[in-house]
Amino acid sequence: MKNKSLFGFIPLMFCLSCSTFVTHTYTGHNYDPPAPIPSYGVYRGVRFDARCISGVDASVEGAVDMPFSAVGDTLLLPYDIVYSLVHTNGATGMGTKH
Repeated sequence: MKNKSLFGFIPLMFCLSCSTFVTHTYTGHNYDPPAPIPSYGVYRGVRFDARCISGVDASVEGAVDMPFSAVGDTLLLPYDIVYSLVHTNGATGMGTKH
């Protein structure tokens, strides 16, 4: 029974962590982001939310989304570490998509 509720929770959590989803799937088409989108590194969703909150057009949505993005980014941490090491050759991991 617990497994069934877990399968329902995981998609819901990714729907709530919009910034995590955006930073991992953004291709540059049909979306004008409010801040530069991190293209690699760890905790991309949280970093994007922080940029949205601290920008000129600060958004409440970024503050609401940040805890959910932290959970989503933590789940994707192993993937992000490997991806960043492979695609940056060990760089700082703070690159952005413009």
